[in-house]
Amino acid sequence: MKYVAIIGVTGYARVHLDVCLEHHGAGRLRLRAAVVVNPDEAADRVEALRSVGCRIYPDDDSMWAAESGNIDLCIIPVPIALHASMSIKALRAGANVLVEKPLAGTVQEVHAMMEAERETGRFIAVGFQDMYSPEVKAVKAALVEGAVGDIRSIHCFGLWPRPPSYYDRNDWAGQLKVGENWVLDSPVSNAMAHFLNLELFFGAVGFWEMARPAFVEADLYRVKPVANFDTAAIRITTMEGLGILFTVSHACDVRVDPVMRIEGSAGRVEWSHCGPFRLLRDGAQPHETIFPFTDYAEVRTNMMNQVLERLDDPSVCVCTTAMALSHTSVVNALYESARITDVPLEWQKSKEVNGEESLCLKDLPEAIQTAFDEGKLFRELGLPWARGHGRKFNLAGYSHFSGGRLEEAMSAGGMA
Repeated sequence: MKYVAIIGVTGYARVHLDVCLEHHGAGRLRLRAAVVVNPDEAADRVEALRSVGCRIYPDDDSMWAAESGNIDLCIIPVPIALHASMSIKALRAGANVLVEKPLAGTVQEVHAMMEAERETGRFIAVGFQDMYSPEVKAVKAALVEGAVGDIRSIHCFGLWPRPPSYYDRNDWAGQLKVGENWVLDSPVSNAMAHFLNLELFFGAVGFWEMARPAFVEADLYRVKPVANFDTAAIRITTMEGLGILFTVSHACDVRVDPVMRIEGSAGRVEWSHCGPFRLLRDGAQPHETIFPFTDYAEVRTNMMNQVLERLDDPSVCVCTTAMALSHTSVVNALYESARITDVPLEWQKSKEVNGEESLCLKDLPEAIQTAFDEGKLFRELGLPWARGHGRKFNLAGYSHFSGGRLEEAMSAGGMA
């Protein structure tokens, strides 16, 4: 029997808790300990945990003081700024870790987590859940086998409206820092991080590998009254020379679920979030292969199963820290490439989003579709609001995010 702990049971942590309780009921694990910092707000979950014999602790330090050496796997769905420190404490207490995405706020934190893995002989798995879905693995296998020839480009875009309450739900949403810790919360690092991570996954040559970013060019814009950007266009060139484009925004009133297109020399892959992947082969006898969508409840169960199997078998594939480093490297490189540019007032509009008045960017759906189709950044389209400037940032030897340019801007005006 594998003994499991979970840190947090509210917010998105509820999803992980439900999976744990499902597995506990099926006899695949035993929930031994949980950290609950707000027991009054989570009374129903505390009761459910106690009913299965789970011990409740007010913080992770007190949990590890009592449970060090007793936990096989610790699940850590906590705010981004705490991912690294809590994961490292869990490793040093003898537990393996499943941490929610993104792995960490900065590349140096990722390297510290990797070093802790080496020191303790334990592992960290990262909750990029899409990588555990059958269709994603099937598409990746087909790409590696050359089903669409040599991959020439991967483009993805998405519009997910977010009203003021999204940013007001905690002290780190849309922020660059919390206290002294970088959090860099944005649609790229959080809400739509899965899809950038998928682009990096599909763009790698090996099956269970990630593309390695060599250069990053960013276009970062802000409409909402938060510290970080809410709209971005990013161009990544991998070490193998592949071009990846990622364009996303929360400053919208129309939802367009992420769309991805992988162009190859002999075909392409098309996908829309929560739909099937379509692999279309060119040639004398064109052929289409459909990879059906797997419900996310099943995908999360798959992820937990694989992580539990990894406890006994190091050959079982999970999203590792080394793999997730690619995503964090891109997130950090954005700020090395470009400054955050405020969208001029004449291009902002107030629209109702989920019953709340929310600032949005005018004509954004058309602009983001054009960027996707043409493979361009916003500023390359000649859009009147896209007045940002950026550089092509080289990630060779990049191992530390200092945030120097962001610190200067925040000191000058309170926002980057």
